[in-house]
Amino acid sequence: MSLGKLESQKVGKSESWRAAKLSRAHVGLISLGMGRVWVLLGCLALALPGAQSLRFTSRRQWLSQVAESTCQRTAAAAVAWAIVLGGPGVPVEPAWAAISGVQRSDEVQVEVPEAFSFEESPKPLKTHEREFGPFVSKRTKGFKYGVTVDPVKIDDIRKFGSPGEVLDKVTGVELKKDGTLDVTPLSSAEVQFAPKDGGLGPAYELEYIVDSTRGLNHFWSSVTIQRGKLYVLTVQAKEATYSEVSEAAKSILQSFRVGL
Repeated sequence: MSLGKLESQKVGKSESWRAAKLSRAHVGLISLGMGRVWVLLGCLALALPGAQSLRFTSRRQWLSQVAESTCQRTAAAAVAWAIVLGGPGVPVEPAWAAISGVQRSDEVQVEVPEAFSFEESPKPLKTHEREFGPFVSKRTKGFKYGVTVDPVKIDDIRKFGSPGEVLDKVTGVELKKDGTLDVTPLSSAEVQFAPKDGGLGPAYELEYIVDSTRGLNHFWSSVTIQRGKLYVLTVQAKEATYSEVSEAAKSILQSFRVGL
């Protein structure tokens, strides 16, 4: 047999061995990834409507308690993502004809100052069950607001943590977004809706600043869970216009009502 053929066989065996090794490693990575996927799916199942309880043996009950703690943290993170993604830059479901004054749909309401001349600025992609806005000020660049609605299984925002804990989760999610340079949490508070609103559960009002490659922006959010739905109102403005818009932004936040 020629030297060329022997070298060819050696190279072939070497490549086959390397391919087999890479294949085993790849399978291992896939297994690890799928394991994470199944854990995530299990956690989401706890938060989504229609999830059913399971019966376990004593050993499985112990394991489920460990998993439940992880799932609760994951579900809380999922709510944080919903709050961040539910900002005024999201797509729109046209629902409000008015551009100022009381903006009301069949289940949400806010009151908007007339001075800022808001107009609807729809986006083509829908990412939530229901979306209202964004509504963008024609007078003050970068000043806008929007509302998103998504189904959840729990019935009270407090089950995801205190206002401060939810703010920490939200700012943590913001930090992971592409282009984010820094996030500054400012304030968080629990606000109870007025008795005339049917004794609904509380809302969390959050305020923070995001410094990113897109500029320095100020955010105000009102977050509440009512009757199995997560409602998020987000108001956004450029930090440079804070002194001009802060009172209007807080007024919009405080006028937020749901479950009409």
